Amino acid sequence: MANVVLSFLLAMVSALESALYCTMVSFVSITIPTMRKTNNPYFGRVQKRTSVKRALFNATYIGYDENGNPLPKKEVGKEPLPWGVWRKFRKTIEHKGKVYMRCYFVPQTITKVEYLIDGVPATAEQTEEIKTYLYKSGEDKPDAHGKVTRAYDTTNIVYLKINKQEFRREDYENFPKVG
Repeated sequence: MANVVLSFLLAMVSALESALYCTMVSFVSITIPTMRKTNNPYFGRVQKRTSVKRALFNATYIGYDENGNPLPKKEVGKEPLPWGVWRKFRKTIEHKGKVYMRCYFVPQTITKVEYLIDGVPATAEQTEEIKTYLYKSGEDKPDAHGKVTRAYDTTNIVYLKINKQEFRREDYENFPKVG
């Protein structure tokens, strides 16, 4: 399994970092939400599947920092990050040994969140109950230009479409294993 994930990650990150222009991406990310343990029948059983269509990738507002403040001319093109460091400017971020994909949510972006219990989609009633056990995270705050920026851990991505290329984690399971 480790070789499958590594092959998939290498192919996907390579495609992200080789994007030449600003483009739209679609992807599916599966994470484990942070939940309260006390009297929680779902603890350790829930995954959150987030599907994102038409997010803007490889874009930035050149000449502005993360808060939308103008940068001095000598700093343009070196926009700082409040966390991590640019691995490939505007594309990927490295933080604590992980690679993150950065994208903007624009009016055309469609996001769908679904909870899975033991790998099976939760019913509407179960979803509402699961939400009562989740720790609340902060609201998405748009930057000075009105855009919401998100960074996704590439190890959580199971599907990516960029520039007419599609990457599915399960496609890499049929590759011969090395080692």
